[in-house]
Amino acid sequence: MKWCKVDRMEIRNYLESVGDIDQVLVRAVRLVPEREFYQPEIQESYYQALREEIRFVIQKANSTAYRAEKALRNRFKRLVKAYQNELSVMVAQKKNDLISYLLYFDRTYKELYLETLIRQHRLLPYLRGEENDKHM
Repeated sequence: MKWCKVDRMEIRNYLESVGDIDQVLVRAVRLVPEREFYQPEIQESYYQALREEIRFVIQKANSTAYRAEKALRNRFKRLVKAYQNELSVMVAQKKNDLISYLLYFDRTYKELYLETLIRQHRLLPYLRGEENDKHM
């Protein structure tokens, strides 16, 4: 979707027109990029060790002695895939926790939170697009 500047009134009008604010909240949180949920866990020793192992395999694969090693390239691919999977699992859990936490609040607080989230991540076109897709 093409990026466009959206003002607060447009976001407020959208949120006021929505019947089920909880559905919008869930969709909006799911649309937030995963990188927004990495901190502070990505700095833990477990994730640092995974990155260090990937760096070691890269250095070894780039050395002249191991350049032709297919097993090393395959190991690199497996490590990266495992690392990305670990991050995805962690992010999914954090998103679910955030959604559960936010669902306890009243509609006014949810609208304020959504307004900030939508503005910060430019989500309005995507939320409107999903809504239009449902009506077709």
